Amino acid sequence: MEYLPYLFVALAAFGGAFVQRTSGFGFGIFVMLFFPYLMPHASGAAVSCLLSCGSAAYNSYANRKDLQLKLALPLM
Repeated sequence: MEYLPYLFVALAAFGGAFVQRTSGFGFGIFVMLFFPYLMPHASGAAVSCLLSCGSAAYNSYANRKDLQLKLALPLM
């Protein structure tokens, strides 16, 4: 039964990734609905940030061939 909190964190992360992928925003909002019940608030915010960065990095890597650096560099 010790794996159950990890399962809930993974399910919340997958749900947040689905919301992010569908609407373009909302990963942190969705995840922070569940994380305060699973871990302390500061830890939940940090884990949410790390998972969001990982999700964005994966999407950037998956779509790297469609990236136009001339358009992206001024935004960075």
